[in-house]
Amino acid sequence: MVINKLTKIFVSRSFMLYLVFGGFATIIDWGVYYLSLYSLGIHYSLSVTLSFIFGSITNFLLNKYLNFNNQYKKLHNQFILYLLIAIGGLIFTIVLMWFLIEVCLVDKFLARVIATAITLVYNFLGHKYITFNLLK
Repeated sequence: MVINKLTKIFVSRSFMLYLVFGGFATIIDWGVYYLSLYSLGIHYSLSVTLSFIFGSITNFLLNKYLNFNNQYKKLHNQFILYLLIAIGGLIFTIVLMWFLIEVCLVDKFLARVIATAITLVYNFLGHKYITFNLLK
């Protein structure tokens, strides 16, 4: 029963679109991370924060209007809710990256990829059921 419900959620149209739009936002996110880390020499924790901002704005707009077709008019309120959920993911990402980089000695960019994959599920569920559902 639980397996059927999870399968329905993660094989849904909205999840597939979330992956596509999230993939695009991730390209923006990782591009800013790479440039700020390697070209500008900014520490990885600040680089991931900067890239998070650019990726989050991209992801929010694509999913609000093209995936979840959310018509809630108070954009600023909804974006704040979006950011609260996303910041939880950011904190988890930074802690996980610290662990992977400093303890496990994983490459900084590979650590970013691993952390992104792990936080994807949390972010999707939070945005589907809270950000773009509660404020309809």
